[in-house]
Amino acid sequence: MTIQRHVVVIPRDDGGIEMYPMKEWLRKHPEKMPPQLDPDPTRSTSHRLRYALQKRGWTLQETPTEVRLLPPGIDIEDGDEAEPESEDDRPYFSLEYQLRDFLAENLSRIHSP
Repeated sequence: MTIQRHVVVIPRDDGGIEMYPMKEWLRKHPEKMPPQLDPDPTRSTSHRLRYALQKRGWTLQETPTEVRLLPPGIDIEDGDEAEPESEDDRPYFSLEYQLRDFLAENLSRIHSP
């Protein structure tokens, strides 16, 4: 089972890109938080946040390991990379809330009847 991490992609002036974990970026940029959702992004699932951002004009690009969210008006080619892809496709959780969100979003997959 491959887990896709959600990242916000921001272009740099030099033509490169920077990628940030979506919830962390939204905490630092509360003005970009969709108004219908809790202002604390840790209280909303990644899927709810990405859906709300997409409704506000954000673009999604999916790779096997990531869901990249681009602000309105930004177009990044798939070849641009801010960091190399991990050779290990297992889920990685650097913070407890990421594990919590993963479990909540994938309960039907991990629950045994």
